[in-house]
This record gives sequence, C-alpha cells and structure tokens, in this order.
Amino acid sequence: GTVLILDALTGDVLDAIVGGNQPTGLDISADGRWLAVSDILDNRIRVYTLPTTEELLAGSGGRLDVYRGELRK
Repeated sequence: GTVLILDALTGDVLDAIVGGNQPTGLDISADGRWLAVSDILDNRIRVYTLPTTEELLAGSGGRLDVYRGELRK
C-alpha cells in the first residue's frame, strides 16, 4: 500500500511512502515531525520522520514518480 502526503490546502501530492502490505492506521505527531503507519498484514508499525512543509513543497512530489516500482504486485 501507499501513503500519500497531501497539501491540505490544494490537494497536491507532496510525497509518497511505501506503507507495507496493507497500511490501516495513521497518526501524525502534534508537531508534524513524525508519522506512524500500522500495517495489519505485515504485523508492523513503521515510524517516519517527516520533512518540513517547505522541504515537501520544494520536492516537486518527492518519490511520487518512483514509488510504484517499489510496491509489490
């Protein structure tokens, strides 16, 4: 599965994260620095450090164009 990071104002995709076999739960820390993703089929919780909003906006979609190749089919 994929976790997309969106701009809440525009709906633009800022980045993509490969979230495992079936990401089912998300939580973002109050300061916006950490993202936790639970994956029910892989029995894992992954924790990511998030870039700043400015870094995401400057990243032109980040890994959006390459994430598909990393997903299992």
